Amino acid sequence: MKIKLKLRLLISVTKILERLEIVSPPSVFYICGSDMLPPPLPRAEEEKA
Repeated sequence: MKIKLKLRLLISVTKILERLEIVSPPSVFYICGSDMLPPPLPRAEEEKA
C-alpha cells in the first residue's frame, strides 16, 4: 500500500509541476523516483540491449 500511495503522490506532484511548466516529467521521475527505480544502465550495457 505504501508504494501505491507514494506513486500516487509522485504522479500528482508531476501533474502539478507539468501544469506550472517548471520541469518536464522525466526529470521529476528521475529526481523523486530515483529511490524506487533501478539505476540506469552503463553505456556498454545499453549498446548491447
